[in-house]
Amino acid sequence: KKVRGHLAAYSDLDINGHVNNTRYLAWAMDCIEPEVAGVKPVKDVYINFSKEVHEGDTVQLMMAVENKEDSLAYTIEGIVDDHSAFIVRIVF
Repeated sequence: KKVRGHLAAYSDLDINGHVNNTRYLAWAMDCIEPEVAGVKPVKDVYINFSKEVHEGDTVQLMMAVENKEDSLAYTIEGIVDDHSAFIVRIVF
């Protein structure tokens, strides 16, 4: 499901003018409910980069949730111009 859009800003950029990869994790954490992100410990994080994101790009953040007996996993995909830019998976 679509969670929200994010406009890549100057403060998101690295020295090469691309969004710094740490920002993808921050944007993903912002998509997760505070009662999960602020309480449960993170067990694992996976980030896959597919496409550079630049200042001014609008990133659509899509999220899927997988609730298992021993874990709760969030997969957040960042899409720019109908192309996957990154996928972040956070397991609690």
